[in-house]
Amino acid sequence: MASRQRPKDAAEAVRTAVDRTVQATVGSASVTRERAQDLVDEVAQAAGRVREVIDDLRIATGEDLRAVHDDLAALERRVVALERATAKPATKRAVKTKTKRAAKPKTSRTAK
Repeated sequence: MASRQRPKDAAEAVRTAVDRTVQATVGSASVTRERAQDLVDEVAQAAGRVREVIDDLRIATGEDLRAVHDDLAALERRVVALERATAKPATKRAVKTKTKRAAKPKTSRTAK
């Protein structure tokens, strides 16, 4: 009977050792998991910064140049429209003023 108890004692000793090991590593495992997550976050942020830098450094494509050209053409049309809108009233006023000023002295000189 003594020999039967020893395997039980040995099994219990192994269970106890495994339990202690698991308990000891549970705390460090969560710390390790948190540190691993921090490292993953840092790598993801660095990758995002690298992508931004690469986008800033890349050479403009034909499509990029066409888009800039289209934007420039649209701005040019807007400037022309604004110049025409401001030029028309000024021209009308100048014509009316010149006509009125020119007519007044002529009629007053001829009347004297």
